Amino acid sequence: ALEGLSVLDVPVGFALLPHAVPRKAASIEHQLPGYEAIRESGILPGGLLMKQCLRQCAPRSLRLVCGCALSPLAALIDAVPELLAKQLAWCGTVGGCIRVNGDWCLDRHARAYMEDFTSAQLVFDFCRSKRVSFHSLSVSAVPSLPMSLAEECAARGGPLFCYLLEVKQWPLQSLWRAIRTGRAAATQDVRWFAQTFCTDDTTRVPPASLMERLRDVEDVRPYLRVALPMPASTLLVAMLPDVQQALLRTSKHASQLLQGATHYFYTAESPLPANLVATQLRRASQACAELQEKAARHLPGSTRATSNEIMRSRKPARTGIGSQAPSISEQVRQRRVQATLAAMEETIKAARAAEVQVR
Repeated sequence: ALEGLSVLDVPVGFALLPHAVPRKAASIEHQLPGYEAIRESGILPGGLLMKQCLRQCAPRSLRLVCGCALSPLAALIDAVPELLAKQLAWCGTVGGCIRVNGDWCLDRHARAYMEDFTSAQLVFDFCRSKRVSFHSLSVSAVPSLPMSLAEECAARGGPLFCYLLEVKQWPLQSLWRAIRTGRAAATQDVRWFAQTFCTDDTTRVPPASLMERLRDVEDVRPYLRVALPMPASTLLVAMLPDVQQALLRTSKHASQLLQGATHYFYTAESPLPANLVATQLRRASQACAELQEKAARHLPGSTRATSNEIMRSRKPARTGIGSQAPSISEQVRQRRVQATLAAMEETIKAARAAEVQVR
């Protein structure tokens, strides 16, 4: 995805190294070209990458967005608590907080926290005690966005937004395949699917014309009209500085002053406005499109595909997500992969050298 935007100087680290059984990507995930060429020695541990980032950034300038379990961040707190407290300004998580006896605490039943609640509690307590602004986004506060918006952003924004679209579409495509092959539950038939996912009004019986068109359809993605939440993308939007100012007006009850710092708890009672999130996603996709155009002008020999070409190249597959890489010449692609590997190796050397000096 970074290669598709010509952003090759951004280091990427793995939170936990696969010491035992190598992890196999699920069918919903991308099989990124070039990944198999990366040696284990060339995979930067996420904790090492974060320590390097902490040492290089300005005090109280770092904003962390955590879209998964908080175990790696908890390990970082154990390793360098004072450095993290000095450099960290905001910490955002998808999960949710609730009031208990007048005080705010983590929601134990939030799916994002259940995987490792002890680590989540450690992060929450750390942010409160060190006056780091904690942003907690409950799934119930995430607005449902229409599929047409995801398609619009994908058509404009390139590989990253095409991926976001696929993440929403492919689980429904898998369900549709199960219905057609008789592997779905008895209550999940073609009429139920059409009414739930292919119409703008789920309370009405789908029209006969739609049912007729769906009769022999294998790829149902063009017919999807359902509105779905996008928690991770919404959290990113909520933590943008200009959006924060808007949220202070539209979701003013979400901000809470605790122990000398302002924290933000987005719940069902103080959700994020759908129009604000949609506007920011459109802006982000436009920014990605502009970045692609700028990179294409400054990259000799590039045969970069447009977003529409990328979308057309993504055809349904028998297994897996079935996505294809942009139609870039193999020679140019190989140069980018080699440049990425070289940049990663240099980053690893620098990070490990800094780690040795600290020790």
